Amino acid sequence: MVATTATIAEEACRRIRVEYDLLPAVFDPESARTPGAPVLHPELLHTDRVAEAGRNGIVSIHDGIGGDPDDALARSAVTMTGTWGTQRVSHAQLETHGTLGRLDDDGRLILRTSSQVPFLVRDELCALLGLPQDRVRVLTRRVGGGFGGRQEILTEDLVALAVLRTGQPVSYEMSRREEFLRTSVRHPMRVTVSLGAGHDGVLTAMKIDVLSGTGAYGNHSLGVL
Repeated sequence: MVATTATIAEEACRRIRVEYDLLPAVFDPESARTPGAPVLHPELLHTDRVAEAGRNGIVSIHDGIGGDPDDALARSAVTMTGTWGTQRVSHAQLETHGTLGRLDDDGRLILRTSSQVPFLVRDELCALLGLPQDRVRVLTRRVGGGFGGRQEILTEDLVALAVLRTGQPVSYEMSRREEFLRTSVRHPMRVTVSLGAGHDGVLTAMKIDVLSGTGAYGNHSLGVL
């Protein structure tokens, strides 16, 4: 919704009525990869774009350093295993996400935005909107707090589309409530660690199993994991 004031836009949004079709859903990664769970992206089942689309998995990493951890644990004098979990956490930076957009005298799309990754924003907007890279400029000043939460496109695409549709300067800044409802979060993780040691206390083995919940769209799955 584009309007000349935020008050008008908010009132217009309140008048919109939306009907939803409820679909089968899963809400944690352990359930999501259980056989028979609803497949979130069936269009990816027969492609090589993700590791385990049939189990709702986007990436799987199996790596070892220096031998067989199970064998090393079996030969260790002392072993200990524990499992820990973290929750979804908002990055909660002081400045909320926001973007200013306009067309310059040459018709180029100019965005000033609070992003940690301006070139990624430019490239993704070009792909979304079918624009060549020399027709889009994304500018950022000193961003301040981000903590990884400014590595998504959250306001830039909406502002860009509004500018292109209206030809007028457009701004959009999230409220704090929108930050909690709409933006990305730190991935919740389940981490199981098994350690082996000798009687002298020197570690002889370590085995780590991590399950990361990256939501329905796998944001930054590989990099974070």
